[in-house]
Amino acid sequence: MKKNFEFILIFCTIIGIYSQGYSATFINTLPYTITNSGEYVITQDCSIGSGTGIIINADNVTLKGSGDRKAINYAANGSGIAIQISQGRRNVLIKNLTLNQENIFKNSKGIDGSSLIAFTADDVRINIKSGVSKSAYGFDVSGDSNSHIRNCTVNISGESRFYGIDRPTNLKIHDCTFTVDNHSNPSQYPYVIYNPNNTEIYNNRFDINGAKVNVFGSWGGDNNLIHGNVIHYSSTHGGRIILINGGADGSECQRKIDPLRQPNFDPFFF
Repeated sequence: MKKNFEFILIFCTIIGIYSQGYSATFINTLPYTITNSGEYVITQDCSIGSGTGIIINADNVTLKGSGDRKAINYAANGSGIAIQISQGRRNVLIKNLTLNQENIFKNSKGIDGSSLIAFTADDVRINIKSGVSKSAYGFDVSGDSNSHIRNCTVNISGESRFYGIDRPTNLKIHDCTFTVDNHSNPSQYPYVIYNPNNTEIYNNRFDINGAKVNVFGSWGGDNNLIHGNVIHYSSTHGGRIILINGGADGSECQRKIDPLRQPNFDPFFF
């Protein structure tokens, strides 16, 4: 009897050790504002008609989907942002989520934040689309050298300007997939990654199909390192792999063309 009692006591003590300090907050409706550190779990697909779905106004926050990838459907009835991170937030991790832009509205964004410290987006899928004179954004973020966009997917479609990642600063963008399909307006200048600054972009895959699509565009950003990327490119009407204007300099590019293919620039290895 004593041995059984000791076993139960030890077992309960172990359970107590592992459960101590772990407490997640569950999100199942939007809009929602995070004001305290901790782990926040989206338990089901959520929608926001306009405005902002989730505002992160705290440091040391993990926001993730539970189980199978959960979705935030945003901008259903007007322009909006799926996830807004307040300026200068520290140690924010967003993972295992899908962000779907439902309708075409100007300046709708998936994830927005500036001057972030140790920010990471990991395994996030953003589906964006643009209309005539209606810009769309996947990521609009800037951070420090410890910030990452990794293992993410950005799917882009539409007729006007778009920015898969807009103005990344001091970031590492790697092991991601970017697709552009059905972009048909040669008078526009869309960018998959626009105006990076002090950013390393590596080991990504780009599948580009459309009119006048620029993969990397810089109008003032400097000191970027672009390497190890695979680019399948079939854009027309003057789209470019790298477009540098406005005095941007200091960019380094490592390029290797597959020797088994004809020099039709498909694919590129940067």
